[in-house]
Amino acid sequence: MLKIEDVHAGYGATPILFGVSLEVRAGEAVALLGRNGMGKTTLMKTSMGFLKPTRGTIELDGVDLTRRAPHEIARLGVGLVPENRRVFPGLSVRENLELGLSAAAGGLRSGAGGSTRCSTTFRGCASGSTSSARRSRAASSRCSRSLV
Repeated sequence: MLKIEDVHAGYGATPILFGVSLEVRAGEAVALLGRNGMGKTTLMKTSMGFLKPTRGTIELDGVDLTRRAPHEIARLGVGLVPENRRVFPGLSVRENLELGLSAAAGGLRSGAGGSTRCSTTFRGCASGSTSSARRSRAASSRCSRSLV
């Protein structure tokens, strides 16, 4: 479970988030909606460790992420998929997915079995097609838990 409690954060002397609290339980999909400038991206950057909250806590399955570095949070399997999706355009969708599986916590460290694990984990998503939906799935596959 992702638990965000009373988070305050911003950029320099400009506060953006004021006491944001949110819970996302295992298996849930939650949408964070709002107009431009309302703090959606700031909350995601804070959750990933790119911004440090001035107050509040962020936990994932009981592990405090509040003061962890982004690379430490990523090693826990959490990732942020920004709007531009950040896939490697020179790779096929399958290759992007296999790359994500190799980088995820507990993922493959060598190519052995990558194709089978990719097909099992992402059924119907590993063809050479690069539709918008498939590119988005490929980008989010690089982490076991995505903040999209």
